[in-house]
Amino acid sequence: MTEKLTKEKSTGIDWYSIGVLWFSTLAVSGVISLYVMLIAWMNIKESDTDPVDRAALQAAAALADKSIEDQTFGSLSLMNRENSRSFNTAVSLLRNCGSLARQLDLPVVKRALVQDMVRISELQSQFIARLENDIAPGGSVFAEVKRTIEGGLRGKTTLKELHLRLGYLDQKLLDVTSIPALSEDQGKTYLKEGKIAALQAVPIKESEQVYFFAQEPPLRKIEDNQAFIDWHKEEFKNRRALPSALLLEARLETGSNGGSLLLAKRSVCVSLGSKADTRNNPQALRLKPLCLVLAFPHGRLSRDASLRDLLQRKDWLNKGNWTQYRNGNQSYQSESADPAGTARLVGNIAIPEAPLLEQMSPGEALSLILYEFVKHQERPIEQKNLLKIVNASFAEAPKAEAQEQTDREDDNNELDYLSMQERVANQANTSLVQESDARTFAYLYRGGAREKGLKAVINAFSDGQRRFPNSTLPMVLYQDGSVGLPGRKEKYDAATSLQDPSRKLVIDLLTDIYNTNLSANETMTTARVMQANAYKKIKESNDRIFLLNQDLIYLTGIKQDDKTKEEISLRRIKLENEKQKQLVLNKVVYLSTQAQQNAQLTASTSFEVGSHLFLLAAGGIHRLQAGDKPAYLLGKRYVFKPVLQSLVESELYEEAEKLAKQLNQPKENQNSFWLKTPDILKSVTAAKLDADHQISIEGKSLSDLIAEENAGLARPETLVIDSRALSGDFPTLVFGNYPLASSRHMNGELIYYCQTACKTKETVVWSSLARDYLKRSRLARESELYNIDPNWCKTAVNANLLPEEAGCPQLGGEWQLRAPLVQADKSLQEAIKGATLTDPKSGQRILQIPAAGPDLF
Repeated sequence: MTEKLTKEKSTGIDWYSIGVLWFSTLAVSGVISLYVMLIAWMNIKESDTDPVDRAALQAAAALADKSIEDQTFGSLSLMNRENSRSFNTAVSLLRNCGSLARQLDLPVVKRALVQDMVRISELQSQFIARLENDIAPGGSVFAEVKRTIEGGLRGKTTLKELHLRLGYLDQKLLDVTSIPALSEDQGKTYLKEGKIAALQAVPIKESEQVYFFAQEPPLRKIEDNQAFIDWHKEEFKNRRALPSALLLEARLETGSNGGSLLLAKRSVCVSLGSKADTRNNPQALRLKPLCLVLAFPHGRLSRDASLRDLLQRKDWLNKGNWTQYRNGNQSYQSESADPAGTARLVGNIAIPEAPLLEQMSPGEALSLILYEFVKHQERPIEQKNLLKIVNASFAEAPKAEAQEQTDREDDNNELDYLSMQERVANQANTSLVQESDARTFAYLYRGGAREKGLKAVINAFSDGQRRFPNSTLPMVLYQDGSVGLPGRKEKYDAATSLQDPSRKLVIDLLTDIYNTNLSANETMTTARVMQANAYKKIKESNDRIFLLNQDLIYLTGIKQDDKTKEEISLRRIKLENEKQKQLVLNKVVYLSTQAQQNAQLTASTSFEVGSHLFLLAAGGIHRLQAGDKPAYLLGKRYVFKPVLQSLVESELYEEAEKLAKQLNQPKENQNSFWLKTPDILKSVTAAKLDADHQISIEGKSLSDLIAEENAGLARPETLVIDSRALSGDFPTLVFGNYPLASSRHMNGELIYYCQTACKTKETVVWSSLARDYLKRSRLARESELYNIDPNWCKTAVNANLLPEEAGCPQLGGEWQLRAPLVQADKSLQEAIKGATLTDPKSGQRILQIPAAGPDLF
């Protein structure tokens, strides 16, 4: 028998399990407590345990971040920081401009400086008022400070009183600004260590002084509160300088266990600054650098060798007008991309919005653009860098490749004007015109969308092309300001007599082109009349022949006697004579038709020569020695042989009679030019094959002539002055072309134009065109609105001088001296007699010396 075993149930306490549970609980709690204490310790270490100190620093930082916006100066604040400049910087830039204006005697800059000093004083007063409102009870900074202190107090401590005051730091602690001194500051009491001292009277212009405030970039607590000076003190309150320190005064009340109150006064002085030094830190200024462009699309003269030369020129003839581009931001497009020009004509140019800009000479307009360029720099500059830019000699643009190439003739005789345009792009840089007010009129009164004035401005800034009238006589401009005919060494002087070789060549060429066109058109009229008369006479002759035949039929049908036979013989003679006359008349019809065709071709060719004379003759104009007949070599490519005598009726009748007698006579043996295949314009290759025309050009062979070229020509040039050159060593970029074709008009941009800017050698009249992006568009410049190729500056001739990391600047302003035109004097106009050429096909008429139109901006 088996006994069943059962486990006995325990009725005591399991101390082991309880111990394990307690140990586990304590271990986990300890780990959590350590973690919480570690986090708390880290947070306490990172924060300021004193709420009053923390509030003072926060208030100073908030005030340092305050700024005021203005259309003229942009964003201004206490410190130089991202997208904002300090008042110190702005005023120091005005001082530099004032100094330059006194040195170079720039009256426009002096007047602009007075206006801007008034404006910046107003802005500074408004800014000070804003700061005081912000720290006053109810102000945003005051409220934030109060909230920070109250939120940071512990236990029974409460805030009873709070005061915020602005002022300066004791000059023993901080007495020098970051503003570089000017040359005229040497030895002055306000100069210290090459910088401007704080809170000292500094002259900015005649009878006016400014006070710079101390700029200490580090935002920090000043341990000695005695260093704080209230700016309302009698000796400082009229200095109109911005504050450099903030004093926080707080009264705290703490309750004790016994019911008594403990009062504490706290004062904290903090410098108004930033967390990092941004005075001259380019990375802290996010805007792109600016550039000032000087363009000479048709060539720069040797006398204009520096910016100082342009600013101090005294021979400006007239004053130009300012307009303003409004109603849209307009991208430039080339005419090839937009033949109709519709996409390009956006917005309009009109009188600027108030305040109005006075009329200015081109030099004054340049000084104003330079003033705006310097005024809108993002950091203080050193005067020596500004003077270096002004006094530096311009580098010369290299000789363009197209100038070194010679225009050689083709084997064909076809006129390819597109290729001609490319070849002559750098050969002829002026032309002969009649002056008119069409350009100024279009600029001032035709500036609406799709109108001539706006289109002319867009074209002038979009591609820099010369845009001389095709029918004008090409000329070349030399670096000394004189002009001559292309391909010739002698100069063209309007003061000389009409027998001067160059002037006589101009008169003879234009007169011969005109006479050829006139004689061709007269020949067409003469041949047409002769043909009509011949048809009439043929009809009359047919009638007479019919009657004579009828008479012969009657006479031969009757009884014939001696008298009848005599009558028959007489009528047969008359019939034969009539048939001979009719044969001559038929030849007259044939020859007159031929003469009309040849005359029309000659008239069309002469019109083609005259209407495209600029392209045809840009490579050179020379006489050919071809016996008694005049002839010309145009562009070293084409021979022009004028025809000066129109068709004479007797001449055609003589040829008709010869043909009637000799029916097999070839046309080449005909004496009249108008009855031969016309050849007034031939390529040089074709002319060499003509046995009657041996090529000899003013005693030189063609190969010698082609090897010659005009020496000392003015070369197109564009100079780009970068704002980085005001802060250090940075090259002025040089271009042989116009690099800003993809720039765009900006809403508010100012445009300047003077039609008759100056005159050189009493012969050449120049125009000036300019644009300023900064005076009315300061705020817009802070956005990426300039449609320029980001690497446009890399095509400069001296681009190798650019630092590798340097980007291309934004356009701040541009000034051009352009469109040199040789005006036809009275004696020349009388000699040419205002001749016009006529196209026989369309009836179009053009002036040989065209008037200067809007395309010649």
